[in-house]
Amino acid sequence: MKKYKKWLIGALVAIPLLYIIMFIAIFLFFFQRVPYKFMAIMHVVVIGFTVLTYLTMFIHLFAYNKIPMNRKIMWALLFVIGNIFVFPFYYYFYVLKGVASEQEYTVA
Repeated sequence: MKKYKKWLIGALVAIPLLYIIMFIAIFLFFFQRVPYKFMAIMHVVVIGFTVLTYLTMFIHLFAYNKIPMNRKIMWALLFVIGNIFVFPFYYYFYVLKGVASEQEYTVA
């Protein structure tokens, strides 16, 4: 995978997490001063990025042939259950590093 694609996927993974941090900070500290329209627009934009991230991760997961099928099923379930909190782990292991080493999967 080309380097710019890796960075683009990394940005897609980071946007929803950064939004959660920003949303909590605004809600806790500045809620009275932030215009409602701004938060509504930001929320819709981040939902769009999150859907785009879901699609990108699922396409990468099932198009990447070096991941065994049982791992693909596990990751797909984790994407659905853990959603944006699981994406950075998948990104690190399979997009940034390439395929994770087989040593991680062996049980002693």
